[in-house]
Amino acid sequence: MTVLGRELAALMAGSGILKPSLLTVDGGDLVVDTRGLGTRPAVEALVSATIASNATDAEVSLLAGVANSGTVWASLAARAAGLPHCNVLVDGPRAKGLGRRVEPDDIAGHTVALVDNWVSSGSSLRTARRVVESLGATVRLAIVISAAHDLDRVGDLDVRVLWPRDLLELNAPAPESTTYTIT
Repeated sequence: MTVLGRELAALMAGSGILKPSLLTVDGGDLVVDTRGLGTRPAVEALVSATIASNATDAEVSLLAGVANSGTVWASLAARAAGLPHCNVLVDGPRAKGLGRRVEPDDIAGHTVALVDNWVSSGSSLRTARRVVESLGATVRLAIVISAAHDLDRVGDLDVRVLWPRDLLELNAPAPESTTYTIT
């Protein structure tokens, strides 16, 4: 598994987004609630910058948010990286509007990083990959905020995890002396 930073995990844990789950999810009783990251601008900026950095290091030309949870993160990271983004609807095309599965769908020729907040079994990532590649793009990797299992691949797809399961128990605030610079 590619772990994208224990300092980032500590900052995320200290931001209060680690919540007890009402149900046991994927063998655990904790859940990462990324909706709360938007109320913490420094954490949001660091997560977006980390996704953007990994995307540019992998030389992708487009970020694709796996709807609905990955949509906002792909948009924020794309802005940070100076890249375009799209949304991938893994549950099928919308019933109204243009009825597309990828919005916008002019992605042929792009090299893509899929972005999502959580990976459990990997089925959403596999579906998103099939949809994106059916439009003539190539999926190079997936970048997710957290994962249910320690994994480094979904099929043959490289998966980079910002906050892997082995760090979910890390529920201490980031050190106050740590300074994060977002460029």
